[in-house]
Amino acid sequence: MKIYAVADIHAKNDRIRAVEKVAAKETPDFVVVAGDLTSYTIRPEVHRALARLAVPVVVVKGNTDPGRMLRRMDRSANITCLHLQTLDLNGVKFAGIGGTIPLPFRSKLALREKPLFDTIRDLVDPQTVLVTHPPPFGARDRVLGRVHSGSRLLRNVVFSRRPRVLICGHIHEQAGTEALDQTLVVNCSMGCGGAGAVISLAPDRPVCVRML
Repeated sequence: MKIYAVADIHAKNDRIRAVEKVAAKETPDFVVVAGDLTSYTIRPEVHRALARLAVPVVVVKGNTDPGRMLRRMDRSANITCLHLQTLDLNGVKFAGIGGTIPLPFRSKLALREKPLFDTIRDLVDPQTVLVTHPPPFGARDRVLGRVHSGSRLLRNVVFSRRPRVLICGHIHEQAGTEALDQTLVVNCSMGCGGAGAVISLAPDRPVCVRML
């Protein structure tokens, strides 16, 4: 399976065009958007671009995404909002949790964060691809290269449930990959000039990631 993963599009035209171009060139099985599709307002051009893609699209909400925009997207034939639920895509289990608060504060997914994590923890196992907006505390989460700003409860999920891959964004300058316990964390942020990541999954083989 080939996944094209991005985060932090922020409704910027160059990033929207990059997603369309890479999706056409790489022909992934799925596109995953790990939050911050827009910047606090409804921007229909993002919705239209994702709806035009020839493959299924999975999204979670970031801190700059209006909830009503994600609800509209969920009505599109090829877009699924993956919040507190699982989805089987070609035999691979995906689970997702959306939201966070803006930096510089430590990331929280909601005002009542712990109940949400109790729910998502029950949905995750070692074969799961977990999609979130913020990274877990301690992995691809350094602001200004030194301050950890990831979610501690998300880190607990990683250590207790050991998902195979965690796809995230939010910390623009930390795009890349890092192992956390037995989980490969992929920060696919487009925020500092990147174009996301291509993730290849195969049974009984290491996960292969190519940053773009």
